Amino acid sequence: MPVLFYALQMFLLSLLSYEDYRTKRISLWLLLMFVGFTLGGVVFLKGFVDYTVVFGILGFLILLKVGVFLGTGKSLIGNGDLILLLPLLASLDLTEFPFFLILAGLGGIVTCSLISSKRAPFVPALSLSYGIVLLVRYI
Repeated sequence: MPVLFYALQMFLLSLLSYEDYRTKRISLWLLLMFVGFTLGGVVFLKGFVDYTVVFGILGFLILLKVGVFLGTGKSLIGNGDLILLLPLLASLDLTEFPFFLILAGLGGIVTCSLISSKRAPFVPALSLSYGIVLLVRYI
């Protein structure tokens, strides 16, 4: 059962990644479908999610986003990326958070350098780092 859940989750993530790569936007209905599917599956499969840590990290990122926007007038991370982080972080164990965040940051840097743009899609980096964390978890 977990294999099917993670396979469907990665399929939805690949759709979101492709859409973000092509248009630099993600559709709200696909994002909400992913969030609902993932949170429902995590509660069903895992049973326990440490929401205090998840919301703490998201709160820090939102505070950082607002602070940078007020200081420079530029957005640090997109709203869709912030919403996508909620189910991704909820489905990870606490010990996997640092590895996921480091891989996502490195993926964002590599994506920026590959497409030679200051504004790069971040969903593909999130998806790839989440997939790597899942592979490491089950290998």
